[in-house]
Amino acid sequence: MAVNKNHKRQTKSRPWDTPTAVKRSGGTRRLLMGTAACVANFMVFDAAMAASTAAVDAAIFETAAAVGTSAADIENAYANNPNFTSRAQERARQRNANSEGYEWLSRNMDVPLSYFDPVQLAQTTTTLPLRSSTAAPRPNAPLETEISVPLSERGRYLGDVPIIVRVDIPYFEAARIAELLKDVISPTAAERLKALGQRGRISVGDLRALGISTVWDPGLLTLDVVVTASDKTARDIELAENERTERGTFTRPAKFALFTNLRSSLDYNHLGAAQGLNDPYVDAYVGGRILGVAFENELSYDSSGFGFRRNASRIVLDNERTATRTIIGDVRPQVRGYQYGGDVLGVSIFSAYQSIQPLRNLRPRGEGSFSLNDPSNVDIVVNGQVVRRLRLDSGTYNLKDFSFLDGQNRVSFVVEDRTGRRELAKFDVFFTRELLDPKLNEWALTIGSTTARGLRGPIYDNGQAYAAGFLRRGMSQSITMGGNLLIEGHSGIAGWEAVFGTKLGILSWDVARSFSQNGNGNALNLSFQRSNNNQSGEQGSTWGLAASAKTINFGTTDDQITNNQDIGTASAFWSRNLNSRSNLSLDASYNFARDRNLDNWTLRMGYGHRMGNNIGLSADVSYNANRFTDNVTFRLQLSKQFGRNGNASAAYESRDSRYSLNAQRSGQGGFGAWSVSGNVDCSRNASGLNAGAFLAANRGEVGLSHSTSFSSDFQTKTDERSSLRFATSLGFADGAFAWGKPVTGGFAIARPHSSLRGRKVVIDGANGSSRFFGPALVSNLPNYSRRDLAVDVENLPAGYDLGAGSISVRAPYNAGYRLVVGSADNLTVIGRALNELGLPISFVSAKAKRRSDGKEVELFTNANGIFAANGLGPGAWDISFNTEPETTKISFDLNNIGDATRRLGDLRGTVE
Repeated sequence: MAVNKNHKRQTKSRPWDTPTAVKRSGGTRRLLMGTAACVANFMVFDAAMAASTAAVDAAIFETAAAVGTSAADIENAYANNPNFTSRAQERARQRNANSEGYEWLSRNMDVPLSYFDPVQLAQTTTTLPLRSSTAAPRPNAPLETEISVPLSERGRYLGDVPIIVRVDIPYFEAARIAELLKDVISPTAAERLKALGQRGRISVGDLRALGISTVWDPGLLTLDVVVTASDKTARDIELAENERTERGTFTRPAKFALFTNLRSSLDYNHLGAAQGLNDPYVDAYVGGRILGVAFENELSYDSSGFGFRRNASRIVLDNERTATRTIIGDVRPQVRGYQYGGDVLGVSIFSAYQSIQPLRNLRPRGEGSFSLNDPSNVDIVVNGQVVRRLRLDSGTYNLKDFSFLDGQNRVSFVVEDRTGRRELAKFDVFFTRELLDPKLNEWALTIGSTTARGLRGPIYDNGQAYAAGFLRRGMSQSITMGGNLLIEGHSGIAGWEAVFGTKLGILSWDVARSFSQNGNGNALNLSFQRSNNNQSGEQGSTWGLAASAKTINFGTTDDQITNNQDIGTASAFWSRNLNSRSNLSLDASYNFARDRNLDNWTLRMGYGHRMGNNIGLSADVSYNANRFTDNVTFRLQLSKQFGRNGNASAAYESRDSRYSLNAQRSGQGGFGAWSVSGNVDCSRNASGLNAGAFLAANRGEVGLSHSTSFSSDFQTKTDERSSLRFATSLGFADGAFAWGKPVTGGFAIARPHSSLRGRKVVIDGANGSSRFFGPALVSNLPNYSRRDLAVDVENLPAGYDLGAGSISVRAPYNAGYRLVVGSADNLTVIGRALNELGLPISFVSAKAKRRSDGKEVELFTNANGIFAANGLGPGAWDISFNTEPETTKISFDLNNIGDATRRLGDLRGTVE
């Protein structure tokens, strides 16, 4: 009889499970447990056989009652049947074999032999007097056996189901069947099964009536169902992780944070009437965050006469859940299409997905579906690359989150069933980043009054009412539409845009109408693009068409009358990768002029070739013409890469007989990054020499450049000047000050704990360090993205515990952090735990708890009772060890702190 490892049997508590039971060694006990699993199947067989024997006896009794004879006569008739006799002999042989197994198990596991009595296992509900020649009354209830059997779907184990066997007919618990099949069958089939489940228990026939093919094996006691693909629930498969969830615990930002970015320039003229040092110019950005509200100010100072000027002031409120940003004050409107912006005093509200939810995918994820009638291997191929290889059961599957490239994407499914037969399904998808995910809205709204720029700051007088907004919505995987409206005073622009991902390519248009007291106008922008990606995923060829047109008064406002000189432009382009190293491109355009202006057209051809891994050659020729003139321009450039950080190039352009040489070299990233560059430029009319250097230090950035202009033959110097650029930042967060590089996003100030006073703290590798000029300033924390800051201390005392060695932050807009590296709880404690008798407390986990604040530190003892615990600090500590049946408590005091590593020696505990 086969052993089913998923089989479970309900048993009562065993009478021999007492503390005095004999315990075997690990290997012997595992052998006996494996044997016990086999013999358990013998017991199940005997139980089923007992139930089957009782069922036969019941059938004999009922037959005798029906024909009016005795049960003994019916039994004799069965005994004379050869099939019945051989079946009885086989049962007897099997029972003898099982009995020998029971006796062996009883001897080796100290288990009473009576435990294996198959009569007790049968759990019959009535006793039938079949061995009597006198008739007996009909039983009051049928014979029942209740067990748990495994349920599987095409051999895939789902769980155990309680069943009741009544005269060899199994009845299953309907609620349990519905629970195990809820993720397998379709919602419609689940509802039918749920309705059938009101009867409590169902049979195999009931499941088959629902269309669920069911196989019940009374020998193996297993139940297997086969659900067709049409009756299975559709399952989703995500091919790319587009929206990662950032998990973990993040340090909270400071309640009060403020920083100032200062950028200054100082120029020196070496020639001319303005020879000497020019007046310095300073640009300042003051930003911060107070109790969750961000603010920013843009300031400048020009000592040449304008002096101090405030350019803009704003309050910024972000809603991270809806990815909405609200700006109050001097705002710059978010615009689309033919809308125009400017400086506005007012309120701007817009969806800021890329800023607030940078990990969110806004573009269509791509969708596809397929059905499998049998378990199969499936390869999902996009642009010739296998993106997923799956082993799937039968059913319907929905694919999501394809990794598409701009342009044409070839998607195919290669399905191989268990017989080796392969099927291929293919389709093409055209994708562009201008498309939005279905039902996703991208929008903006700005309301306020226009402002002008004055010498001392914005001028708010005489401004016109301004309102602008747009809404774009993903209508489907391949269609995105939107509308926009702008009103300034009595004039405005209304527009409509659409993007279609068709089977031929990407089609988009943008139409608009302007209106004002001085006239109305219309505008149109239409484009089509098709990109054919090759099998490696790189663009094989791309071509497109575009056209734009404006009426003469389009864009006219109350204050300005436009007079568009051009009717419109038509253009076409084509490019192709000839091979892995070469590419060719062609484009043409024609500009239609209005009235007496001249039409003009342009033709261009370009070629690029990579020679080896470090040398590239590019060339292009263009032809420009109108009715009266034409010209041909040729340009050639050769470039070479020197390692990862250096490059040089030489170029020639025929228009002004201009040639140039350029070279650049850069160093490491973080603080200490540097770069140097040089340039020689010569043309028919002038020439020049230029050089520059840049250094990103721990406390700021500095750049120095020098340029000299000459006549075309380099004989006469016409201009010479040197420029010094310097940028730095001052930061403040909850009482801590720091000086460092300009802040981009958020910042963190890291200072050492008093226990590490005088030691250098290095945070996030080469992005900030503390030394002579105060704490370290990390100035480049990305907004609303996780950043793990690695912390290190030079010459860290032996045994000093820095904790995790990393600080995780997720900075809101303009947020600052105050970080303390190290703590008073920095000790490493080593000791030996002994019980009350002086014996080691071995292999026990426990927690050391400080009495003053309840801080807990986990620890573990080895075979000799030795433990080591990190992160302990001053105070009285208690360790409670679970030494059953008692608890052993050890206490020690760390108030007299010396070295960072404390060796406590032997610690004897007391019993509690």
